[in-house]
Amino acid sequence: MGKAGYDIINLLKSSGSSATAYTAPSDVSLGTDDVTGASILNILQLSVAVLDNDTKRAAAITSSKNNLDSASALLHPYLSDNSSPLTTDEIFLNTFALSFAMQLNQIIIYDNATTSTTTTPGGSAGSLTCNEVSGASNTDAAAMLKAMDGHLWSSERNGMQCARMKGAINAISGSSAQAAVLVELATWASEGGLLPDSIRSAVCDPITSMTTY
Repeated sequence: MGKAGYDIINLLKSSGSSATAYTAPSDVSLGTDDVTGASILNILQLSVAVLDNDTKRAAAITSSKNNLDSASALLHPYLSDNSSPLTTDEIFLNTFALSFAMQLNQIIIYDNATTSTTTTPGGSAGSLTCNEVSGASNTDAAAMLKAMDGHLWSSERNGMQCARMKGAINAISGSSAQAAVLVELATWASEGGLLPDSIRSAVCDPITSMTTY
């Protein structure tokens, strides 16, 4: 846990500050700013204020998640076997390791400063597009739209979901097969349910579920 940044020194450092949601410029539809990740980064001292270099911050976040996963891998098995039970402190540490790692995983997957107006790609087979939010590259908006800063805009989440779907569809062989998937995807977008079989694995497998954690 200490290697992940969860220690008394960082807890003391973070106690005097907190993450607050940004308000997007009125002419740019970035959506809602989820600051849960920013709060975790503040606790672990991995925020932009501490690590302003994007490459170093991304590496530190990935390293922290790996260490949190290692901590829960050591602690979690003792919750269900017949060995000595975990102490209350160990149970809390396991809970923090799981919840923090899940949140860092969300940052790694979605918080990439790439936006989309929709979760599904537009266009036709062979020419699919994920339309960026208008004005997202403007100075004021770009200052609030930073990769792996813990501020996860709903348009950023849309951007990654759209990109995954676009990539999965483009990987299908044949324009007619791609067109068929687009018809299924349009139904999914309006009615919900499971993604089409032909792209479900490519889109969903990289996203670790809460059940897995």
